Amino acid sequence: MKQSIRRDILLALDENNLEAITGFELISVLGDGQSNLSAANLLANLLELEELGLVVLDRKRRYLISLTDKGKDTAKELNLAKQTEAMLIMVDLVSFTTFTDNFGDVAAKDTIEVLMKLSKKLLAQHKSNLIKHLGDGFLAAGPSNLDILKLVRNIRSELSNQTSVKWQLHAACHVGMPIKYKSDYFGRDVNLVARLCELSGADELVFTDQVKVSEPGVISSFINIKGFKDAIAVSKLKI
Repeated sequence: MKQSIRRDILLALDENNLEAITGFELISVLGDGQSNLSAANLLANLLELEELGLVVLDRKRRYLISLTDKGKDTAKELNLAKQTEAMLIMVDLVSFTTFTDNFGDVAAKDTIEVLMKLSKKLLAQHKSNLIKHLGDGFLAAGPSNLDILKLVRNIRSELSNQTSVKWQLHAACHVGMPIKYKSDYFGRDVNLVARLCELSGADELVFTDQVKVSEPGVISSFINIKGFKDAIAVSKLKI
């Protein structure tokens, strides 16, 4: 709770370009986000922020509150890290370790280069972005209404056309509210899509009920997933 209040205080001071403000004015600016915030609670949090060197309380001028340079920098960093709705997608290659053992490191590297190049192209066509490489796969993010089946099927098809192997994929997706910070994504939803990808079989898409897939053959159930206390509604479909 305290951490949330301190974050909101810094963002409110920064986003409203407030050079100096009283505590009661700040409570008004914070509005519905901290509707139960009392003057005493606000002061306690401001004193902690002052101790951290993030704000100045001018005790000679009705406790006027302002950001220090360090506070302004911290607020800008916090402003970059915002929750945003996205479909998180994770894909990796089936039996890539065996392929590497059979054909060597150079062939493995060449395959991954092809995968990354075509994935970037196909993701862009779906208004989506490659977030990071993950060895023999990747994490990506796109709009919540993304046609995920078309995307993963195109990736599989083009990869097989551009290499000498008929590749199969593990694939997973989940629509959530991850934290986007600079060019990366963090949080529970990212952890969840990684676990879902681990559960997928060869040429299988695993997804949560936030993802809309209208195609026959979907198998759904509630399952316990490592690291998550409650069972989660999960569906599977052959790609």
